[in-house]
Amino acid sequence: QGAWDYLLKPLQDISVLKHAVDKAFERKRLLEENRLHKEFLEDAVRQRTQELEQKTKDYRESKRNLQGFFDDLIDFIFVLDMDLNILAANSIVFDRLGYSNESLLSMSVSELFPADRQDEIVTLMKEVEKGKQAQCVSNLATQDKQEIPVEVKVLQGFWHGAPALFAISRDITERIQVEQAQKMLNQSLEDRVARRTVQLEKVNQ
Repeated sequence: QGAWDYLLKPLQDISVLKHAVDKAFERKRLLEENRLHKEFLEDAVRQRTQELEQKTKDYRESKRNLQGFFDDLIDFIFVLDMDLNILAANSIVFDRLGYSNESLLSMSVSELFPADRQDEIVTLMKEVEKGKQAQCVSNLATQDKQEIPVEVKVLQGFWHGAPALFAISRDITERIQVEQAQKMLNQSLEDRVARRTVQLEKVNQ
């Protein structure tokens, strides 16, 4: 790399030689310290980069897992701001209600319920802000104006760091059908008992 210093001959003072040697060693020491410091910084940057890449990978994996769990739920799930505007929903909402992402995210959740129940739904959901439980049975409207009977529960939480409401609506179509079938069966049994009772009364007369 070339000379770091030079001396003129004849050498008149040994201290000049000592100074030149000390200066050369000092420069060598500084260069070595600089090399070690540079390697330390490179290792630190490389380690920090690896940590950030791993955290990013873990975050993305966690987000995928959460989104997968969110989308696999069979309930209709709506994430709402405190004014009841829809911020997000799981896949079944779009699949079964038929709304596009753009149209749904421009709506208030109350618009998904029958007109004569919307005020009630708004009042109910606002009760959650007061720490009360919110639950009711109503109908969700699909884009083509069909209605799906649901049991609605509302919870309060956070979404991206801001206060939010989570409206969980469960399709109770089968439950209603079972209840109706049970009611018809009970009515049929009561009618049969009534007819049998009349027959027995006639026989005993």
